Amino acid sequence: MTCKRRLKGHLSRITCMETTNNTIVSADTGGNIMLWDLERSPETLPWSYLSGELVGTLKTVFPVAVVSLKYDDMNLAAGSADGKVKVWDLNSVRLKHTLKVTPDTEEQQQNNNAINCIALQANEIITGSQDGLIKVWDMNTGKAHTSYQNNYEISCIQQFDSNSLCFSSHQENVIKVWDSRFPARPSRIFPGFGTGVQQFSFDGAKFVAAQSNLSVAILCLGGDPPVPESIALPLTPIDASPVFFTDSLLVVAGSAKVVLRHFDAI
Repeated sequence: MTCKRRLKGHLSRITCMETTNNTIVSADTGGNIMLWDLERSPETLPWSYLSGELVGTLKTVFPVAVVSLKYDDMNLAAGSADGKVKVWDLNSVRLKHTLKVTPDTEEQQQNNNAINCIALQANEIITGSQDGLIKVWDMNTGKAHTSYQNNYEISCIQQFDSNSLCFSSHQENVIKVWDSRFPARPSRIFPGFGTGVQQFSFDGAKFVAAQSNLSVAILCLGGDPPVPESIALPLTPIDASPVFFTDSLLVVAGSAKVVLRHFDAI
């Protein structure tokens, strides 16, 4: 696994990132969101769409750090450290919704209930927060209709199949599957990860998971039982508390050095 490119532009610590096709979206503790076009150039293109044209700038969109991102061809959702999610229409660059996972109370502010992760599917937004709460929201109304309470904070969440979500916590060495039709408990658990699962991606056949010990674990569902295989990432001790994005083809790591690392396919 080799580093393909370093992307510099953030002035404060990178907190989260997301990628689709040849674009990376990243955010930082200053509330800034940037889009990077990997095909055009290694330079930052703040809030450029896939064409690379500058159509607006999302700068200091939150008074606090942006800690989670998700986007597709139509929407971009960003979660903040104070428990809010903002959703933009990418075509019009218009703010569609501001979702409040918990009420604005003194207790919430003390608990710092950050939105750790977001998933988009069909007409729904799924949020996972620091207090272990998963919520499913209607994209059109901005209202939550289903929830699940995990014992540990949610680090990553993604669609598993047409009816289920899979999620992880950096405090647990497992990936869990949750069916929103039967919300009381997880429907399946994949164990065997060496350390906490910070981020993962699932392509229908395998999980690619970034672990808190700076390694990547690959778990193929064909095994009986499936057992993760770990690969070390070439990061240095200065990359304290790195943030990862993974999919089936690449791993991107951002660090306290405010640099994005784009790695070759595993």
